[in-house]
Amino acid sequence: MRGIKSPRGNSVWQDRAEILIDLESGYAENGAMAAARTADGIIAAAVAGTAFQGNQGQTASPFNTTGITSATAATTLGNVLAAGGTGLTYAKAREARAILNAREVGVDDLGMRDRNAFVWLVNAGAMSQLMNETQAISKDFIEGSPLTEGAIIYFMGFNFVIYNNLVNTTGTTYRTLLWHRDAVGYAIWKERDLRIDQLPEHNYSTAVTYMTSMGSVRIQDKGVLAVDVVL
Repeated sequence: MRGIKSPRGNSVWQDRAEILIDLESGYAENGAMAAARTADGIIAAAVAGTAFQGNQGQTASPFNTTGITSATAATTLGNVLAAGGTGLTYAKAREARAILNAREVGVDDLGMRDRNAFVWLVNAGAMSQLMNETQAISKDFIEGSPLTEGAIIYFMGFNFVIYNNLVNTTGTTYRTLLWHRDAVGYAIWKERDLRIDQLPEHNYSTAVTYMTSMGSVRIQDKGVLAVDVVL
C-alpha cells in the first residue's frame, strides 16, 4: 500500500495505522498553552485597564498612573513606580516590595511563606535586565539557580512570569505589572471545549478548535503596581 494514492486524495489515512503515538494529544496540549497565553493577556489588560464599580457596574474606575517615588508615599493611590533607575533593577524590586509592605498588602502571606501570593509580569528584555543584577542571581542572596534555569522564578516575594505582549508606553519603555492575587479577579465561565476534526474539503487535513470563556477585573487598586522599564 505504500506509495499508492489514497482514494481520499492523500495517504494519511493508511499511514495512521502505523503511528504508535497519538498525534492529536499534541493539538490538545498546544491548545491549552495557547489558552494560557490568552489568559495572560486578559489578566494584563484588566490589571492596568479600566474597572467598573457600583451596583450595576456603571462607574468607571481607571488605572491610576500617578507615580510613586518611595514607600513613604505608598499610602497615596498612585499605581506606577517611579524610582529605582530605568531598567528592571534590584532597586525597583526592593522599592516595589517596600510599597506593598507599607500598604500592608500580602504581609501575612509573606509571613506564612506563601510563595503564590504575588505575580510580576515581565517581558524577555526586562527579565534579562534583572538577571544582570547580582542580588537577583547570586546564591549569596537567593535559593534558586537562575543562571542554570535560564530565568528568575521567585525573587523578593514575587513569582515572575514572562509575557512578551506588555504595553509599550513610549519609545522603548514597557510597562511590567505586578499584583497580589486578591487584588485581581479571574474567572472561567465555560471550561475548555476542544474539537479535533478532519476537513474533507481540504484533503482531510486536521482542524483544531479550542474554545473557552474567561474574564478578569482589577478589584483592589492598592494591591497593583506598574513598573516601567526602558529596554
